[in-house]
Amino acid sequence: RSSGQQAMETTNAYEPDMNDVQVVVAQIKLLADGADIATAKVENKHAPILAFLFSYRGQSYGEEIQLQAADLLKHKISSGNLTLQPEHIVFLKNAALNGACAPSNKIRDHAAGVIHAYASRSETSWSRLFITLQQMLDSSSAAEVLGSFAIIKLFVNSPPKWLLFEDNFNHPHKSKDEPLTEKTSFGSLVKKLISLLSSGTQSTREHSIASLLKLSVTCPNVMVSKSETIVSCLLKLQDDVSASCRRDATKTLLVLMDIEKVSLESNIIPIVEWLAKSVEDPTEQVSKVACDFWVKFCTGTRNYDNESLSATLLALLPTLIQSLVSKMILPLMLAMSFQSESYDCGLPDENNLDKEKSEAHAQVLRRSASAALDALCSSNGAQNVLPMVLPVLQARLMDHDIWVRESGILALGVIAECQTNMNDHMLHIFPYLLKQLVDPMPQIRRIACWTLSRYSYWIFSSSLLNGSNLEELIQGLMMRVLDRHKLVQEAACSSLTSILGHAKQRLDPYLDYLLRNIMHAFTLYQTKNIPVLCDTIGTLADAVGQKLIPFVEILVPPLITKWKQLYPSGIIPNREVMFQLCPLLECITSVVQALGSEGIKNHGTPLFRGAVEVLELELGCQERQTRQPVGLVCVLDLLSALAHSLTHNFYHSFKNVKGSGGKTVSDMILICLHVEKQSCEVRQSACCLVAEIAKGCGDKCSPMVDKLMPLLVANLDSPNQSALTNNVSWAIGEMSVFMDKKALEVHVDVVMATLIPLIRGNDLRISKNVALTIGRIGSVCPESTASKLNLFFEPFCAHISNLQTLQEREISSSTLCALVLANQKTLAENFNSFCLVADSWELNNFEMSSKLLQ
Repeated sequence: RSSGQQAMETTNAYEPDMNDVQVVVAQIKLLADGADIATAKVENKHAPILAFLFSYRGQSYGEEIQLQAADLLKHKISSGNLTLQPEHIVFLKNAALNGACAPSNKIRDHAAGVIHAYASRSETSWSRLFITLQQMLDSSSAAEVLGSFAIIKLFVNSPPKWLLFEDNFNHPHKSKDEPLTEKTSFGSLVKKLISLLSSGTQSTREHSIASLLKLSVTCPNVMVSKSETIVSCLLKLQDDVSASCRRDATKTLLVLMDIEKVSLESNIIPIVEWLAKSVEDPTEQVSKVACDFWVKFCTGTRNYDNESLSATLLALLPTLIQSLVSKMILPLMLAMSFQSESYDCGLPDENNLDKEKSEAHAQVLRRSASAALDALCSSNGAQNVLPMVLPVLQARLMDHDIWVRESGILALGVIAECQTNMNDHMLHIFPYLLKQLVDPMPQIRRIACWTLSRYSYWIFSSSLLNGSNLEELIQGLMMRVLDRHKLVQEAACSSLTSILGHAKQRLDPYLDYLLRNIMHAFTLYQTKNIPVLCDTIGTLADAVGQKLIPFVEILVPPLITKWKQLYPSGIIPNREVMFQLCPLLECITSVVQALGSEGIKNHGTPLFRGAVEVLELELGCQERQTRQPVGLVCVLDLLSALAHSLTHNFYHSFKNVKGSGGKTVSDMILICLHVEKQSCEVRQSACCLVAEIAKGCGDKCSPMVDKLMPLLVANLDSPNQSALTNNVSWAIGEMSVFMDKKALEVHVDVVMATLIPLIRGNDLRISKNVALTIGRIGSVCPESTASKLNLFFEPFCAHISNLQTLQEREISSSTLCALVLANQKTLAENFNSFCLVADSWELNNFEMSSKLLQ
């Protein structure tokens, strides 16, 4: 019999009343299937009966009753409202330990839950628990060993609060009645688990390392004092017959690397030798964790300045690189899946989340190995790595096995961090990659696109790239943008986006060709690839700017057509449609910014009306709480771009266009600025729109001021939201310039009360922007602003003396002159600060010199 059973038989302090037992059993039976166990009408005084029921003495009532009794007792203990007599406490403990030794897995797990709940209570103690668990681990009974691990699992997954403090780790929970010894501490149990890594059976090793792994995450202070012993035991598990032991040993090592106080220095050489070998482990999970180690080792902050380690790493690199590249081969089932007809762009996209998750999971090892090789190249230097990696890649690139060749192309992209040292090799690599763009296998074309994008910096910085090479590159990628295979389309768009970002003015001769083919792709692509195509168009617009103007009719009408397809007028789209529309809106925003007023003038009104409709519908969804308004930020940013480009022409649309529900654009902007209703991102974009409207047609916006200003001031008080604060400050400054003095003075006191703490704050960017805003307010209302001059004079002078933009410096300096004339006392007290501003101006600027001299 187990120690728990013996304890139950020798404890006669409590014997339940069998009539009460029947009452409790009846209450448990009344529970409906699936009902919350806490709804059972069992009084706290009957808690010992619940312990009786789930002990071995309750077996006659059936396992289901035993399990429910355990759940109910655990709930009552966890609630904190249960008070027990001493004899009941002894009975409960023994009953729970007895249950933890039961043959039934379910009984053991439920008993473990009761034990964990009771031992986690701050006002209780159970100092004999951990020594009892150690005795159970040494038992010849498999059930008793598994019961002990079930309890330990709960402790390491959810440590009691008292265990999280290092002082309590090596001591049992304090008790007046039970002796305090090292053997009864939780620390002694951890030592036992560590010892089982070397001496236990396969099952106990697996449970022990799993427990230590979890404990190193939830209670890292436990590992500090025992790290040397743990690492020594982990090293012994590197050749364990159990794959889960090898996996969890490497995982534990990764966690230890993140614990600052744990030193690995003395074992670092055997560790790197172990993890280099583990990359080749036949179990994918072990190999994956080993790859993760190399990423962490190469990119982490720990410094292992050790000559012997450096020599060891150099010796390991050839084999390690070969191992990593071998793990980059695409799994065969996935490779065949990529060739299925479902990827043809003539067929609608599949909405198969299980398939997408399965494909992503199948590439976990491949991605981890790629990340590890990338980290090795970055940390060990191209001069050390290239002589070892290039022969490996050359062999794979020439291999007859198409999937070995594909992994070689992937690895070639991974080592792109070394490209500045690869000029001689790129003369051969670049033509090779262009050739792979026309390979009959879609996956080869796909991975070639990605690898080319990785070398975009070299492509456009190298003098070896001439006009014919660039033309060949652009044509090759455009062929793949128009590929029939959806995955190739996606990779080609991403690659083209990267290359466009580096090409800049070298794209000019190819703009017509690029735009016609990219817009043709809109007619080919299914839904999932539209966002990446929009990103490509947006990047192209950012790269060439107003050079797009001659092609506006090629570019803008298809974008508007796609918008109408995704978002038919008057129909409220669901969340999925909005996630597709947002990239399109972001793309159109970039196009509007690039085209400017001249380019967008013929399409400004329909774009504005469409944006207002989206804004109204999104706010309506928010008001009705039908879904989150995911498109608000995108449509506000588009309106800001239109306001910036159309300036005074924007006001005509702004004034006359209303939503179908009768709300004006002004009404909608006010809603978007509401602090309590809108996210920080929405308010930030709304403030940008206000600033652009004020900048372009501020003299026409007077009716909005009295409603806008209180909302803007409320948004200024946004701690840790610097982007929002800057946009609010900008909006207030732009509005102030065009406001009537009388209208602005109403708000000066409130606005300045919020701006002054910001200009005196530690955020340099905010402080500088607020200085500009104060300068603009002061230029309109110098008397009202000057009354507070002593509160911001010094930081204001410091910032405006360093302004780079002449116009802004002139406005702010002129304002300063007006302010000090109205408040000469502050000038006298802070004359040195004023001199900084005076010194920033050239003497030949007669107008400003006159103001300063005055």
